[in-house]
Amino acid sequence: DIRIVDSSDITIRNSQMVGEASGFANSRWADDMLEAYNVRGLTFANNDVSNYFFGLNIHRSADVVVEGNNLHAIQGDGMRFSADKGVTIENNWFHDFLGSDGNINHNDYVQFWTAGTNTPSTDIVIRGNLLANTSGTESQPGGRPFSARCLAKMTSCRTRPSIFTPNAS
Repeated sequence: DIRIVDSSDITIRNSQMVGEASGFANSRWADDMLEAYNVRGLTFANNDVSNYFFGLNIHRSADVVVEGNNLHAIQGDGMRFSADKGVTIENNWFHDFLGSDGNINHNDYVQFWTAGTNTPSTDIVIRGNLLANTSGTESQPGGRPFSARCLAKMTSCRTRPSIFTPNAS
């Protein structure tokens, strides 16, 4: 729904975004909530995001802060990053994702990747997030805390334990 390209000093705060996803994605999936490309200084804070395929897609950007958000009823990944520098992800609540067929996506709460780029993401801080799937489908079956899943291609990844509760009741 939101696309930001070649911009700087963008803040999205205290908003509610609701897409059209209503269930598990197998042949049809909803739109993505945010796509940001080449943005310097992006803050996404204290928002409620639900009913999208992907929550946030942030690529080739710098000085990104994602904090205090509530992401739920997402069909795919909660947050996706590639070729970014200086990203802080903290105090977010990821819960009750809708899920999607493994042929479409393998659901992650947060994912950093290098597909389509030769540049790794660097200077990443992930801390104080709550991951709790109390209903809906499991994220990454047999999942692990995303803070432990920093990819080896990243040149720096500082993490503190995030709380991970698979299928908590």
